[in-house]
Amino acid sequence: MKDPAMSRTPTPRSETRLVELAPGALDADRAAADTLAALQAGTSAERDLLNQLLGQAQMADAIAKFSRTVRLTKLAFVRENKLYQQLAGKQMPNGSALRGTWEEFCELLGYSKDKVDLDLQNLQSFGEEALESMSRMGIGYRDMKQYRRLPEDAKTLLIETAKTGDKAAFLDLAEELVERHAKQKADLEAKLDDATKTLQAKDAVLAQVSTDLNAAKEKLARPWTPNPELGTRSATEDAALEELAKAADASAQSARRLGVVVADICANQTNQALRTKALQALTYVVVTLREVVIEHGLEVEVSDDALGTRPAWMNAAWQQPSDDTTA
Repeated sequence: MKDPAMSRTPTPRSETRLVELAPGALDADRAAADTLAALQAGTSAERDLLNQLLGQAQMADAIAKFSRTVRLTKLAFVRENKLYQQLAGKQMPNGSALRGTWEEFCELLGYSKDKVDLDLQNLQSFGEEALESMSRMGIGYRDMKQYRRLPEDAKTLLIETAKTGDKAAFLDLAEELVERHAKQKADLEAKLDDATKTLQAKDAVLAQVSTDLNAAKEKLARPWTPNPELGTRSATEDAALEELAKAADASAQSARRLGVVVADICANQTNQALRTKALQALTYVVVTLREVVIEHGLEVEVSDDALGTRPAWMNAAWQQPSDDTTA
């Protein structure tokens, strides 16, 4: 009787094939790994973190699995505590010595300093969870830059929406907030421009008032030369002229102040009722003067040439000596 084991048909062996790699396919990875491995040193907790980052950068597949926000959190710690300075003096395989700078450290990890700084800025603005969610949504640097400029309350609302992972809701909210912020910014700029123009107008009015006052002071400071044809006034006449000049000056200055107040209200107040009352106040003063003229039967002529002109006699009304004061 034949042994069943002897009657089995031999199982053909599978042929093992070797996969050939192109020459130099791993040279770049091997060189990067050798370079980073040469920099790993130290036993302290800070050095362990530094070496951990360098080690994680050695393998491309490890970097791909390395959470972006976790990496950024560790990089933020390294930058804040300046752990990269511990690399100063380390020798590179090519013989050059490291200076221990932040830019140098970023390049060793395979990133540019500007990109890492921008990533850390986004991390600080949005937080780990929201940034991770926005990265999965495919939100780019340009959009994140717009989101960073939003007011704090709007940015907080956007961050909370990002954490939900709802891309459609996030994009709709982001578009609304950006448009609203742009409109608010434009409104503020318009108000600032209006305020600047108003301030310039006020400065011009005050400058003119100051010029008028200075001119009046100069006229008052001029020495008075009596007119021999008019003769000498009595003390009673001097007192009457002085009182008249003071009353006229006080009324004119009050009228100018009222005009400035009314003009300011009409230019800057949006309340129509307030603007109407301001004009009514000015009208009241003008009408009162007209009533005085009519009531006392006075003849007053007003011409463009007389506008803003102070009568010459008023300049000397307070200075001309009377016949009673001469000794």
